[in-house]
Amino acid sequence: MAFLLLLAAAAIGAALTVQVAMNTALRGYAGTPAGATLISFVVGAIAVALVLVATRQPWPSGRVLAGAPAWAWFGGVLGGTYVLVTVVLSPRLGPGPMFGAIVAGQMATALLLQQLGVLGVPQRQVTPVQLLGVALIVGGVLLIRR
Repeated sequence: MAFLLLLAAAAIGAALTVQVAMNTALRGYAGTPAGATLISFVVGAIAVALVLVATRQPWPSGRVLAGAPAWAWFGGVLGGTYVLVTVVLSPRLGPGPMFGAIVAGQMATALLLQQLGVLGVPQRQVTPVQLLGVALIVGGVLLIRR
């Protein structure tokens, strides 16, 4: 089962790479990175609304959402920033180095969040082997840049 979950994670990673290429191409038609990002999010929001309707899942309750911590509302800001920055960086760095650096940043931050046990992430001790894993990812990015 863990293998299938890892395979699903790898597949969504591949999809994100394709998404950056699509959004970067859209930038040429939208005129700006922010315009391409806005279009991407509007289309994405419509797609998710259609999933809710098609699967008959309940719409989020405003009353329940009002109890969410303030920091939880800013995930969309980070998502928008991610799309915007990848549209700008991909043509400059190339997708390989850019995604390598993104993964390095994700892994380092994931370990920090789990070490501190913040933002709803269960606290777990970071191990030296995990830190070595992040260092190897950073080394891989440097090799890809050569």
